[in-house]
Amino acid sequence: MINNELKDIASMIGVSKLTTHIARHSFAEIAKQKTGGYVAAVSAALDHSSIAIATAYFKMLHRQKTTLWLILFLEIDF
Repeated sequence: MINNELKDIASMIGVSKLTTHIARHSFAEIAKQKTGGYVAAVSAALDHSSIAIATAYFKMLHRQKTTLWLILFLEIDF
């Protein structure tokens, strides 16, 4: 059900694929920006067992064009 909603958002922002996985990574990047890079807070929000997992998220984000589109979309005031 959630992925169906994300398909609608993907269509609105012009990307081919948007999933809960991509949305979770986008949340991580937005949270990192909002907390001034406080990775421990982001890790806790994502319920990771280790800060290293959140750090790995950030490394992967730079390879995901769709994630960057979602970040831009979520930052828009409606």
